[in-house]
Amino acid sequence: MLDLELDLEADLGIDTVKQAELFAAIRTHYNIPRREDLRLSDYNTLAKVIDFMANALANVSENQKLPAPIPAGAVKQTESPVSVSRINAQSTRIPSNGDGKLPLTGSVVVSGAGLGLPGKNRHVFDDSNIASILRGEIRIEPLSENLRRRMAEKRAIRLVKSEAGAIQEVIDHVDQTVKLGGQRGKFDLVEEFGVPADRVEATDISTQLAIAAGIEALRDAGIPLVMAYRRTSKGTYLPDRWKLPEALADETGVIFASAFPGLDRMAEETQRFYEVQNLESQIQQLRSLQRLISPDTEVYREIQRRADEMDENYVRWITTLTAGLSSVS
Repeated sequence: MLDLELDLEADLGIDTVKQAELFAAIRTHYNIPRREDLRLSDYNTLAKVIDFMANALANVSENQKLPAPIPAGAVKQTESPVSVSRINAQSTRIPSNGDGKLPLTGSVVVSGAGLGLPGKNRHVFDDSNIASILRGEIRIEPLSENLRRRMAEKRAIRLVKSEAGAIQEVIDHVDQTVKLGGQRGKFDLVEEFGVPADRVEATDISTQLAIAAGIEALRDAGIPLVMAYRRTSKGTYLPDRWKLPEALADETGVIFASAFPGLDRMAEETQRFYEVQNLESQIQQLRSLQRLISPDTEVYREIQRRADEMDENYVRWITTLTAGLSSVS
């Protein structure tokens, strides 16, 4: 016999995902509306789960007939729980959507957070980030001379406003650049979060941060990702992808907010395009010049050598661009 006071996770090994699936099965089996204020940690023993069922059934309105329990074999494991607003004894029956599920209503509850912060010698997603924010720590740091020089080389245009109007000023000297700013810390989506390297290569830094922040938020909420398997033609199963648990998939979402759009990858691709265009133009000019010179001269052979080197670089660039397009598709 099981002791009803045993802890579901510590004593019985029923983790958070299984607990969520248990409550989803109970709600589906007895047609119990979802409670917005329900927390799994409040029902961590079998006795408390039984009390939840008894109280939920007792709160059903007397004029609301409870449908007969659904046979256990008729409950599909792939069905997800339905989120509804809390219903009291005076509530009327909420009509279904025609598929047996109740309509999604109620408020959005934030149950986890993932926070990435700047800091040159820190991890972007450090476990102490939230505590750092609450302590009021400043993450603005002096920028190095080398970084400020690279900023000046880009010749960015600054809009300078005054009472007389606004003028555009080209930043072409180190003294004109900003001296303080938030700097990127240590962040590796492959090593820290287990995302395949080929997928990371096809994303820009904002997308990578969004993926990491989402995983961190789910971890903070106690919602792990689970491996889904696909059936092969031989009847065996192979790992397919990481997914949310079925019992939580329909009612779980991640909101990502960033101060900067992901434009770095677009800029890199644009730069690569123009570098290839420039390389093609140089090769054509060398080949045209070569046709005007006698093949027996040293100048001809030198032009031939440089043109061959550029051809090799051109092939290498095209191969890199093709590989990049393949990883994106």
